[in-house]
Amino acid sequence: MCCAIGQVIAGPFAGIAAIVLGALSLKQIRMSGEDGRGMAITSLVLGVIGTILFVIVIAVIVAVAQSTVTDFNNVGNLGS
Repeated sequence: MCCAIGQVIAGPFAGIAAIVLGALSLKQIRMSGEDGRGMAITSLVLGVIGTILFVIVIAVIVAVAQSTVTDFNNVGNLGS
């Protein structure tokens, strides 16, 4: 769960680690009957949400950059 929370600072790599470790924890808990299922699920969910949000933010940045470049090129063509 530390990786899931830490992805705010460490970025998407911590989110991927949270997903993998959460899934492994759930498997181990299922096989051994130990406690901690809620924390494993929380880690998995936070990791997925953080990774999806990161992908959306990158997509928006790329779209805005592309739009800005296109608008700049159109403004430059008006003077010719």
